[in-house]
Amino acid sequence: MLTLLLACTSPVGDSSEPLVDSSPEVEDSPVDSEHVGSCGELEEPAAELTLPAVELSSDVTWTLDFDETAEAAGLFDCSYRRTYEGLERLDRGYLCPDCDHFTGGTATMQEGLDCFEQISSAGAERPEWWGWNDEAIFRTSGSNYRLGQVTDVEVVWEGQSASFTWGSVSELSDGGLMDLAAVGTMSYRESETLLPDPWAPRQTPYVGGWPQDDPGDLELDYDLEIGSTFPNVRLLDQCQDTVDLWDFHGRWLVIDSSQPNCGPCQAMAADFGALQEELAAEGIDAQMVTYMGVSLSDPLQPADPETIDLWIETYGSHGPVFQDEGFAYAVFNDDLQEISGDDSFGWPAWVLVGPDMKVVDGFIGYGGFDDVAATIRAAEGG
Repeated sequence: MLTLLLACTSPVGDSSEPLVDSSPEVEDSPVDSEHVGSCGELEEPAAELTLPAVELSSDVTWTLDFDETAEAAGLFDCSYRRTYEGLERLDRGYLCPDCDHFTGGTATMQEGLDCFEQISSAGAERPEWWGWNDEAIFRTSGSNYRLGQVTDVEVVWEGQSASFTWGSVSELSDGGLMDLAAVGTMSYRESETLLPDPWAPRQTPYVGGWPQDDPGDLELDYDLEIGSTFPNVRLLDQCQDTVDLWDFHGRWLVIDSSQPNCGPCQAMAADFGALQEELAAEGIDAQMVTYMGVSLSDPLQPADPETIDLWIETYGSHGPVFQDEGFAYAVFNDDLQEISGDDSFGWPAWVLVGPDMKVVDGFIGYGGFDDVAATIRAAEGG
């Protein structure tokens, strides 16, 4: 049976345009308020377990060399120098699975701002994320973006310091070529700041009443494919409680990446309650797990609690709704396109996960739950 999937698309991370109103449209969607307001009271956390983190410093000089065509358009050869200071992120491993360490911090222009302004409007300071292992450097300038490996880089490590060089040639949109070369140093050291252990064992029940069924023997892997274990993450739910995904082990899960102003995402959320009730009547436990961004124009930033509350009030609560911090996009993009057979990414992006936390199927867009229901019933012998 051919299912037509409708999806919302947008340029990921394009924050230059005004944000679309992030409140979901309230149309003729059924309201299931059974779980609204069911959050208990957050207890005072026990003394946090802490881990030592590392700090990273770098100093990089970038040289721009334009060809005659680009120079005729007013561009000029020059160089600029930026320094960087960052603190390790222990809680966001999905943004750089191949990193031994990675940090979030600020890059600051020390000289050559007029040079840099030829190719970017980022200004004298901007956020950057840097990661590394023994053989590679990873980097991105966008918050909650997955870090990309710097290609063609030559790195020489001496203890906890490294020198590196890399370069690239780019074709400019207005014509001509730009040869960019970089040379720099980086070093890391143990920080005096102790960070909370992001995977410390939980001491109390979830205030939202969620299960705590992590079997304790699942292996973390961020490569997504049919039969792979869906990776764990710990993020804030609608109760402002930090919840582990793997605690939902033992039930069927529709794990969904949505944006509040995406029509197909709204339709999917409104429809799931009926599927959940049908399966429950057959003795099958299924829940929707939603990772929510701000909007289609800013999808990698977490939705605020008010938007999530309105979403639940409008479409019902069929499981946790998390403030997503780039997790779903980092895990779904590329791999989910291969699973689903789609050649582009959009929302909703979602996977069907079995009670053993193994990926069963994946989808980009929404056209109903008929195929998913048939898959679940077939697996359950129904």
